[in-house]
Amino acid sequence: MNAWIGMILFLSAFSGSAQAQEVPQALQAMKEGEDAIKKLDGHCAKCEAQKKAEKKVEGLFDRRTLLKVKITGQFSGKLKGDGGPGFNVPDHRLTQSPGMIEIKSHGQKFPVQLQRRGGGRGTCPVPLLKVIWDKKDAQIQGTLFDPLKDNDMKWVSECYFAENGAGFMGKKLNPIEHGSVMMEYLTQRWMEVSGFPAFRVRLAQVHYLDSSKGNRRFVKKMQYGFFIEPDKDVEKRLDVSVLHLKMFKPGYNDIDFMTDAKSDHTLAIPTILIEVLAANWDYDLGKNKNTVVLMKKVQDKKKANLKEVGVYAGVLPYDMAISADIIFQGNESVNSILSRLQSNFEGKTSGFNGEIPNLNVARWKAEFLRYSKELLPKRQAFLDEIQNLPIQMPEGVSKRVAAYFDALQLLVQENSPK
Repeated sequence: MNAWIGMILFLSAFSGSAQAQEVPQALQAMKEGEDAIKKLDGHCAKCEAQKKAEKKVEGLFDRRTLLKVKITGQFSGKLKGDGGPGFNVPDHRLTQSPGMIEIKSHGQKFPVQLQRRGGGRGTCPVPLLKVIWDKKDAQIQGTLFDPLKDNDMKWVSECYFAENGAGFMGKKLNPIEHGSVMMEYLTQRWMEVSGFPAFRVRLAQVHYLDSSKGNRRFVKKMQYGFFIEPDKDVEKRLDVSVLHLKMFKPGYNDIDFMTDAKSDHTLAIPTILIEVLAANWDYDLGKNKNTVVLMKKVQDKKKANLKEVGVYAGVLPYDMAISADIIFQGNESVNSILSRLQSNFEGKTSGFNGEIPNLNVARWKAEFLRYSKELLPKRQAFLDEIQNLPIQMPEGVSKRVAAYFDALQLLVQENSPK
């Protein structure tokens, strides 16, 4: 190809030239043609390299479309499901077992390790899981798990309430199929939609296969579950460190977010606002229960004294299973929600087990109003999240959102400077 182009340029230069000039002109034309081709070849090579560099592998949390997943594990063996809170013993949660994840919607399949986690939630055919994988495994490369910075993450499975009323929260069977896990997913999505710092989540339809019994289907019906964004990916995305304060030993109980004199307590307000919306009381910032602390510029995670390692940047909630109570409790009035918001506005909340220590009340109230005003325009977005679910939720859930935003509006109006 290159030789033909060079010859054409040679002949075009040769044609019509004077005898004395024809050879030098032709040679010059050939050289210019070769130089042009080299530049063209080089440019194309750079284009290809650029295309490869720009070709990004899709990550698990880059999109929100519903996944279709198969999870294979020893579900009648080491991963035997939970019949109640009694299963929650350390030995059960430290045992990993081989498993397989198939993301059917993307044509991907790869090996993982599965480990049960968490406490009892009632009756869970498949327990809450930690999914662990080898980032160097060639089978992981190019999959939705490939771009993740971490090598493990949480999977939330469906749990049901005991028929005898002795199960999770003392409630009986779910009044709506898949309602409990969907309500917890929805609460996490509300945290995302709020614009406040949040763990991202990805919902999936799932079939479980039992490797202890020849990969037979373990739960007959299709279920739902969701993945929760790993800590390291949150750290990369938000430019923070995610700290589970229980990792600080010894003496971490005396140096938590609520008692550290340098902590900015107002950073907890976004979490409080969403917890009130979700009617979730199963958290405690003073005891670091079901929350993690975000910190900027952390230098040494191993040091016990948090005041030495960084600057507080926020608080993230997780484990919002109690939010499923919205399905049961019916419609809470605007005044009832307003009363709860007002209590938090004054610095009193069950999540803190009382008043916040050393609270700058004036600043707290000012920040509470600021965050509330930021949240108010998100009303329709929160309602849309309910409509985007793959199942129809009870009407009371939408009514809850509407009542909450009405109460939030009243709080802002009644407490804003006149």
